[in-house]
Amino acid sequence: MASGTENVYGLGGEGVNTVDSPIHLKNGEVRQAQNAAFPTDKGQGGLGMRGGLARINASAMVGSVAGVINVPLPAPGSLTRSFLLALGAAGANTWSESALGTTFVDGTTPARAAALDKTIGIQVFSQRVLSFNRKLYYPGDDYVLYPTASHTAPPLRVWDGVEDREILRVPPNPAAGMTTNAYLFLDFVVHQNVIYFSVFDPGGSAPNHAGRVFSFDPSTGALEQVGNAFGDGAGENDGGMPFCLCSFNGYLYSGGYGVSGSGSGKLYKIRPGEDETWTAVHTATSRYIVSLTVYNGELYLGTHASAGTAALVLRMTNAATGAMATSDTGASSTGANYYAGLVVFDDELYAVFVDRGTGVTIRKFDGSSWATDRNVFSLDGDNDIGQAFVHGSSLYMAFRATSALGIDGFLLRKAAGGAWSALVTGANTRGFFGRVDVVTS
Repeated sequence: MASGTENVYGLGGEGVNTVDSPIHLKNGEVRQAQNAAFPTDKGQGGLGMRGGLARINASAMVGSVAGVINVPLPAPGSLTRSFLLALGAAGANTWSESALGTTFVDGTTPARAAALDKTIGIQVFSQRVLSFNRKLYYPGDDYVLYPTASHTAPPLRVWDGVEDREILRVPPNPAAGMTTNAYLFLDFVVHQNVIYFSVFDPGGSAPNHAGRVFSFDPSTGALEQVGNAFGDGAGENDGGMPFCLCSFNGYLYSGGYGVSGSGSGKLYKIRPGEDETWTAVHTATSRYIVSLTVYNGELYLGTHASAGTAALVLRMTNAATGAMATSDTGASSTGANYYAGLVVFDDELYAVFVDRGTGVTIRKFDGSSWATDRNVFSLDGDNDIGQAFVHGSSLYMAFRATSALGIDGFLLRKAAGGAWSALVTGANTRGFFGRVDVVTS
């Protein structure tokens, strides 16, 4: 046979046949083909090598791989966990980090979270950041607060332990004007695997301050306003800005905070994607709603009260009517007092009662009675609760510094069945606390 190349067309076009004997194969069938393709190029086809991706090596995979909306994609490998405590604006360090959740070291990554001077003077107790899908979502500090000249929109950032990225900025509220910007993020929660957050907007007046709730899907980048806005305008929800959020029984709930005045905060609910407007569920007479959680299948509310009125922990006894029962009562005082940081840990409900200047206590509820679990005022300080966070067998409570530059903040931890301990003291804490899981090969 002459040397050279012989072109055979049609072979492989009928696929692989492992059933019939070789002498009974159809024209175009083969017995075996590995990594083969049958390109025709609009003519007679023939077997060829199947195409593939270029090899991904260590150099190509340095750092995080970002998706289409700049959120780092998950990667296979082992996990290295990090706990993060947000710091204020007193120094160059931005977060304090711990690998085991016990010993914290200050550092300059990720970027600084929104500082206390971005809160326009409102009492921002019980604010939260979000740990979700191994990442930390948090409000960034790199914006100019409205109505300062050259004001900019508040950014949402994401940190995966390697890369820190901005993923969105809050759009203006049309009711306040397209030349305005939101003041700040208020709360974050996950509902049906989608991120929801609330913001405080310009417009409105006490007690009916303005705000909106948004949904954000990290897998697609879709950002949508949820229902109608909050405020004192026509068609808006009164009873305070959407200060706290909670997922319960298929609904997203929002609690209203009006900052000042003798107004009464309202509890609203909505089914995102089904309802176009929020439905008022309950009005907390002479109190605002500043913390929400679910315990033993029931919704609990932490409230804020003005001087001379006692703050309450309320339990919703009827989800259809919004009927409430008092679960715990704070001491009526000459100053504002509140319950916040509601969280479930080790089958018990925890809350922080703050009566500034008089007492700060951690309260716990075992399903039948409340008890004081720690006298924070006498042991640690007269500080507002920032974020309560549960991981495994540990409960963390981050108390923020009393001013943007103050160095009197602290972090407490309680192990299941154990006592409280102070992990961080005398620090410029912002009050945010979260966790990331870094994937390593």
